[in-house]
Amino acid sequence: MPHADPARQGCALCARLGLPRLPIEWKVEEQYRAKKRNKDEVPAKEFRAECRAYAQHWVDVQREQLKRLGINGDWDHPYLTMDFQAEATIVSELLKFAESGQLYRGAKPVMWSPVEKTALAEAEVEYEDVVSTQIDVAFEIVDAPNAPELVGAHAVIWTTTPWTIPVNQALSYGPEIEYRLFRIGGWKLLVADGLVETFYSRLSNPPIYDDHGPEGRLGTIIKGSQLEGATARHPMHALGGFFAKPRPFLPGEFVTTDAGTGLVHMAPDHGEDDFLLCKQYGIDPVFAVDGAGMYRADWAWLGGQGSVINKKFVSAEGPICSDLRAVGALLAASDDFAHSYPHSWRSKAKVIFRATPQWFIPMDQELPSRLREGWGRAVPRTLRSLLSSLPQPLPQAGGEQKGRLCAPPRCAPSKRPPGIRPRARTASPRWSPGVRIG
Repeated sequence: MPHADPARQGCALCARLGLPRLPIEWKVEEQYRAKKRNKDEVPAKEFRAECRAYAQHWVDVQREQLKRLGINGDWDHPYLTMDFQAEATIVSELLKFAESGQLYRGAKPVMWSPVEKTALAEAEVEYEDVVSTQIDVAFEIVDAPNAPELVGAHAVIWTTTPWTIPVNQALSYGPEIEYRLFRIGGWKLLVADGLVETFYSRLSNPPIYDDHGPEGRLGTIIKGSQLEGATARHPMHALGGFFAKPRPFLPGEFVTTDAGTGLVHMAPDHGEDDFLLCKQYGIDPVFAVDGAGMYRADWAWLGGQGSVINKKFVSAEGPICSDLRAVGALLAASDDFAHSYPHSWRSKAKVIFRATPQWFIPMDQELPSRLREGWGRAVPRTLRSLLSSLPQPLPQAGGEQKGRLCAPPRCAPSKRPPGIRPRARTASPRWSPGVRIG
């Protein structure tokens, strides 16, 4: 690549040696583990220095190898992302966005490794078949303006991620789905009509049917649209505070009757659909789960406990299910749901979906006029329109043009104390851990 330094333009090609941050940090951490050292106890300055030294060692090795291959380049002045000058340039450019009011603090759900304590790109994730805990939980309906008969009944949700229940903030329904309100063993429950019998099959000791017959088809049909404006209360509402707030029913296009109950519990901290739908209704994440997969020490339920990827912790006999069982909200729980689940390709440990506070650069916000001055009258007014006005990639086979620059807000920094370099990335994962359908 050409020299970044204008003073050396025209010289031999500048050698550019990549320094991927996370693999380097992971190798240094492996050395710590071999020496029985806890990385969390190592001062950040010392850790970064060791990462820099590790990277420099392999820069020197790679440089000599490439020289032996006869590759020409300005090997005495390679472009390294860990050079202090390069890091200073990154900070300087970021400051320009901050000064123009285009840098803001927000949140975004990302794939997160509790073991590595960092966000992962999709390419860093691999899937393995696992057996998870599945649970059915009852949320008592306290208000239903369009269907008063629902008050006092319990909406049933099914999930394979029990650890998200302590962060629940809403319930989602399908507006076009038909739900059945029926009685069973003293309970009055609400489940998607087509999933009632599947729900029965998950009950280990089905209660005596009260009024719906052996096929479970009697009762009252409730249109999904009638759930608009309804609210429920969290099973652990007695804890007060966060848990005492009403849980609204929100319409979700992603809710299906493929599995579960046709009702989905919403935890904006731990699901992309959850995050986007709750954001639409002004419900923000609470960041209850920390980078190590533990509930915050000040969290009213299970504070300081975890990790949420620990199989015993989330099992049918673990503390989450035990507490739900104690308050009479756990209808079914079993450790037998087989499915594919994402893991980190480095640590081979499970990853989770976790919303984290991040810095963003908006693509649709109008550029300040002073930034457009001197560019000519026809300059686009937003970053998105500016990027879209640049030459686009050539059409792919079949004539379909791909790769157009029409991205959401760009996530600016890395998600972890930088050992080598920060990398700009978009935080828009396309998977959901466990099963998040109705």
